[in-house]
Amino acid sequence: MLFDKLKSIRKGQSEFTKNVATVMFGTAIAQAVPVLVSPIITRVYTPEDIGVFTLVMSVISFCAVVGSGRYEVAIMIPNDNVVARNLVAIAHFLGFIFCLILGIVVLTAHDAVGDILGLNPKDRHWLYWIPVYTFLAIYQQTLILYTARLKKFKVVALNKMGKTISMSVTQVIMGISKITGGLIWGNFVGGVTSVIFLKRKLKKLYNLQTPRNYLNTAKEYSKFPKYSLLADSINSFSNHVPIVMMIRFFSEGTAGYFGFTQRILSLPLGLIASSFTEVFRQRASEDYNKFGSCRPIYLKTLKKLSLISIPSFAVLALIAPQLFAFIFGAEWYESGRYASILSFMFALRFIASPLSYVLYVVGKQKYDLIWQVCLAVVTIVSFWAGGKLNNPELALWSFSLSYSFLYIIYILMSYRFSKER
Repeated sequence: MLFDKLKSIRKGQSEFTKNVATVMFGTAIAQAVPVLVSPIITRVYTPEDIGVFTLVMSVISFCAVVGSGRYEVAIMIPNDNVVARNLVAIAHFLGFIFCLILGIVVLTAHDAVGDILGLNPKDRHWLYWIPVYTFLAIYQQTLILYTARLKKFKVVALNKMGKTISMSVTQVIMGISKITGGLIWGNFVGGVTSVIFLKRKLKKLYNLQTPRNYLNTAKEYSKFPKYSLLADSINSFSNHVPIVMMIRFFSEGTAGYFGFTQRILSLPLGLIASSFTEVFRQRASEDYNKFGSCRPIYLKTLKKLSLISIPSFAVLALIAPQLFAFIFGAEWYESGRYASILSFMFALRFIASPLSYVLYVVGKQKYDLIWQVCLAVVTIVSFWAGGKLNNPELALWSFSLSYSFLYIIYILMSYRFSKER
């Protein structure tokens, strides 16, 4: 088996490196599929299709952050698995209630929501599916985090493979068949595949306890809805509002170019950085609980991420327009130009994203909240200025440089707190 061969290669390595390699190996296979099908995706779907898909997924991602109360982020922290399972149940319960309310809002204010998002009337039927997709996303992310807590990194890797392959295959088949919304339906199929697989691998997920026990757990980890919920909601807003503003100020096509650029540049985040994240979360929490510091594993992770990120994105910045046109078709040269502008920002995001969990481990969510507010402000100002001047490149340059500066601050801040008890 592939994983058995990988195990023999990894003999003598540290546990951290082994776990990262396990997750990365499965993720590499999973991410190879979207890379291979991207030239097909760009030929069977239009920039407008990708723009609508990116917008809908952005709304779902934002709602998934809000709906769980961020209790799932705390799953790694408790020493006791019983408490961790309580957090799983709390996140699922809050997510279900939130999605019920969201469904009522969509049903009663369908056109108003569509106007706010800038969706064309012909695409607004997708709004009805957002509550369902949101709960699926919350449920899926919670299962992934609990699986990682149990150090079942092989399961995490296999899950990534199954989800991405089923999603990509569905998107290609539906695109070739000219079925409307193939990109969105493919994402749904991938999510369902992930949930079914993880549920089969987790023997015990919930505790049979009194409501008071769940309430006590919720109170014990109340910092997460108090601070992390707002901070992460602002972060999600900052990440996804550019698509909304691109559509409102420019067009679905321009948003499609931008969304596709983000999708391609995010592949290294999904392939490598997320593999580090899954393992770093568990190891940083464990080290901090034992020793009062996670500085050694922080520095080790920082060094490895930097050596991968900086050279790779520097090369991409130079050749992106020509590379995009060659691989994805001449129509996507514009996306390549966007990629050149955003490369430095994504290089720093690649480094900062896994390390950001330090602030959760040491309970410094207030600092994260302040940083997220700054991020939201520069995002809105950047795209508003570019929109008013009808200049998408100006918006992207301002966006990229502002984000880069804030990511540097975040890396320094997480380093500072990695040794605080």
